[in-house]
Amino acid sequence: LVLEVDSAAVKKDRLHALLENARDALRKERIATKSVRMVGDSVVVIVRDDTQQQKALEILQGLSQPIGGLAFGAARADVDVAAADGQIRLTLTEAGLQSRLDSALQQSLEIVRQRVDQVGVAEPTIQRVGADRLLVQLPGLQDPTRLRELLGSTAKMTFHMVADVGANDPLPPGVSRLKDAKTEATYAVEDRVALDGERLTDARASFDQRSQEPTVNFKFDSVGARQFAEITSANVGRPFAIVLDGKVLSAPVIREPIVGGSGQISGNFNVQDTVVLSALLRAGALPAPLTVIEERTVGPDLGADVIKMGVYTGIAGFLLVVG
Repeated sequence: LVLEVDSAAVKKDRLHALLENARDALRKERIATKSVRMVGDSVVVIVRDDTQQQKALEILQGLSQPIGGLAFGAARADVDVAAADGQIRLTLTEAGLQSRLDSALQQSLEIVRQRVDQVGVAEPTIQRVGADRLLVQLPGLQDPTRLRELLGSTAKMTFHMVADVGANDPLPPGVSRLKDAKTEATYAVEDRVALDGERLTDARASFDQRSQEPTVNFKFDSVGARQFAEITSANVGRPFAIVLDGKVLSAPVIREPIVGGSGQISGNFNVQDTVVLSALLRAGALPAPLTVIEERTVGPDLGADVIKMGVYTGIAGFLLVVG
């Protein structure tokens, strides 16, 4: 398999992170803004009080980080921050984007290796090819379908509160409709991430003791366990959506505070679904989607032909030497 990192997704995620960081930094310093929004490859900030423009500029310049090496005597930056026409513009630099893509590819390589280990293939070859691609070679794999499912899923899990919005009601700001992963149902889900799946430390395929349906049991680290306890304590009676790659796996109602740092995902799964999902969660989320752009299979017939040709060549060479 040849896999390609989605560079557009890397850029989009970086812009979203930059926008949130800008909001948080200004809010922390009590600088009010008229707007903070994305425009092209930039985040544009308009400060409410003109007298705070310079202070805001200095704060936002702190979000720009140097990247490796020196260029023309000065360290290169990942973000260019400049003020003009009453607004502050934070623009992603080409060097910064390339550094992000390089980092995403390296991280993807390690996660792909972990996921391949979950399949149990002996002696896999996983290597970087060019600026944005990975080559994965797996000897002896009979059915590549499960592997494509493992490698093609970003596996970014997040936990969100479900908003109290009717099926036909207009959505308030900060709320989006997400589809169910298995059915045609939709959920009005708050955009704000209540808890990130990066806090997961383990995930295992299992069965519900009461219904005997396939489930995935998961555990959080100490920070995630504390956050999970706080969220469930403050929201008893409300549905809590478990979202994977933009689709809702399940949205159970919080019946009581969950303080043990563990939980369960259920919902129209078969056994294979839970095995794949638990493997994805254990290996961790990819920093950006991977797309299979090439797939080649060398079957046993081709292998036999190569061996046969090698034997014939060897015999012919031996006869020539003897002759």
